[in-house]
Amino acid sequence: MTDFAKALWLFWSGIPGTDGKPLTAYETGRVPDGAALPYITFDMTRPAPLCRTALEARLWMKNEDAGVRRALLTESIASALPYGGVRLDTDGGFIILYPAEKEFLAWEEDRADRDILCCRVRYEAKYYGL
Repeated sequence: MTDFAKALWLFWSGIPGTDGKPLTAYETGRVPDGAALPYITFDMTRPAPLCRTALEARLWMKNEDAGVRRALLTESIASALPYGGVRLDTDGGFIILYPAEKEFLAWEEDRADRDILCCRVRYEAKYYGL
């Protein structure tokens, strides 16, 4: 795992769920069969040094758990990724994550399974590294 990938994984693995325990995070497309909801998937595209790259993460949860849990999880993500950005240190430098200016958090039903809700998190990463 690269230092960039590790930093992103540590960040998304640190988002608290409604029970106060960190949510499980997986790279997009690498969720194991039978993974328990809720969990987060995230992109691993590394930006070129000093360039901003648009990335996306998704929080997946059961639709039956919506309501207050949905609001609490939205607040957890918004708190972890403030508009001023958040710095993630890496072995070769650091990354700053910024929420997207438009449609930062957007909830939708999963098209394949209406019992699942997805919160799409749009953000940007700027990498300061060697």
